[in-house]
Amino acid sequence: MDGMQKCAAFLIQFWIRTGLLLVACCIFLGCAGGGTVGAFWATLTPETAEVPQLGTKVFEARTFNASTANVVWSLREGVAAGSIATNHTGGRYFATYTAPNQSGVFHLDATVTMTLEGGFYDSPETATITVP
Repeated sequence: MDGMQKCAAFLIQFWIRTGLLLVACCIFLGCAGGGTVGAFWATLTPETAEVPQLGTKVFEARTFNASTANVVWSLREGVAAGSIATNHTGGRYFATYTAPNQSGVFHLDATVTMTLEGGFYDSPETATITVP
């Protein structure tokens, strides 16, 4: 087999295995079958941002397929990292970040708690913010 055939064979095997893993995850999470809770997840965007000193940036946490959710926002480095103001509408949660008057790399944490049939599930998400 030449290099192109090996590459094609590898990709075919990769996608077959990935597909089987996805099916197994769906069965485990209950997204197959009528009336069950489907797969759920949360996202935080953007995952990285550059914000000028004293500038602002809006971050969004979204939940998918959760009946109810709550997001707790925090700056890992505390008040030295700046400040956040939060609000939400529907399954969309927003944090308006205001950068400090100093440079650094900071971390905005969003802990998303979702309520589903059978319990509560946490999904910790983090955005990295660079202030030049």
